[in-house]
Amino acid sequence: MRHLDELHRMASHYKDVDSAIREYFRRILDGDFHNRPDLVGARFEDVKSLLLLRLLENDRAVALTILAAV
Repeated sequence: MRHLDELHRMASHYKDVDSAIREYFRRILDGDFHNRPDLVGARFEDVKSLLLLRLLENDRAVALTILAAV
């Protein structure tokens, strides 16, 4: 049972981080650059690529966390 609770916590963490990344980049795409002035004037495709890279990094981080827990 403890392992299931741990997996549920990891899944919850994954969803929280995924949602936060998506919201953060949504704001950037809407023109709110206060945290990322380096992206002012960036092409949509470049910002989208960075978003996908961050999501992939989250996927990998959580996969490693699950592996370590096993």
